[in-house]
Amino acid sequence: MTDEVFLTDAELMARWKCSKMKLFRLRRAGRLPAPIKLNSSDTSRNLTPLSVVRALEAASVPEPAAA
Repeated sequence: MTDEVFLTDAELMARWKCSKMKLFRLRRAGRLPAPIKLNSSDTSRNLTPLSVVRALEAASVPEPAAA
């Protein structure tokens, strides 16, 4: 059994050099799966499995944001 690693939206935006809107559009288009939502009393996080991110990168699905 392996442990899954998750990326927050902030980590994903830094990795892909994109905006929060880009992640929203990729998810809405079905190219990036809906995040796992983790909520606590003081914070909320969206998490995406690193295995999904790597599979998308290998398929060249996410395009970098225009500079």
